[in-house]
Amino acid sequence: MKYTQEQMDVMEAKIVELLKEKGEMRFGKIAKVLIHAGLAESSFVVLTILKNGWKDHKDFKGNDLFTSPKTNVWRLSETQ
Repeated sequence: MKYTQEQMDVMEAKIVELLKEKGEMRFGKIAKVLIHAGLAESSFVVLTILKNGWKDHKDFKGNDLFTSPKTNVWRLSETQ
């Protein structure tokens, strides 16, 4: 399924909200929450959003939102 930029922004906002509430979460749990909320159809799009907001990733889009250590636990970046 192709997502519009508006849908991607809504998913990104939901991820930020989750991480503000929980502090940190594993990728699988973030994906599960978004899929059950009907915002995403697969975990691939969730991972894409996380990577696009992670400055150490090659697909970084300029919004330093998330950090991820090697354990795949995602957090909000310090600048957030």
